[in-house]
Amino acid sequence: MLSFGLTIHLVEPTTGLPRAVLEPFVHTRLWPTIEASGPGVHELTTATITDPHIGTVWRGDSRLSLCTTDAHELGAFAPVETGTAWALQLGFSVTAGTIHERPDERPDERPDELPDELPGGQP
Repeated sequence: MLSFGLTIHLVEPTTGLPRAVLEPFVHTRLWPTIEASGPGVHELTTATITDPHIGTVWRGDSRLSLCTTDAHELGAFAPVETGTAWALQLGFSVTAGTIHERPDERPDERPDELPDELPGGQP
């Protein structure tokens, strides 16, 4: 069994905003096809947002810990430090955007057909 701990201690309301709210809104859009053969939409996008509404913003401290076990090496992924914790309500409209990548349209890195023999004469 693996476990982790996350502690957020919200100290005070603030008029500041977390940096993530001010940065471009980048996300992966996934929407399955009706035939369930894979995602109908699979895109990495940057969204243009309008009409943002932000509720009360709280700021505080955070702590994240990962367990260590003999079977797993999760300690290698433990954070060196954690930043400020934020809690807020956020609403907005997505009115446009840019598609940066459609993974399903990337050129296949594998050849269409494998050779009859591999290097060294092995079939």
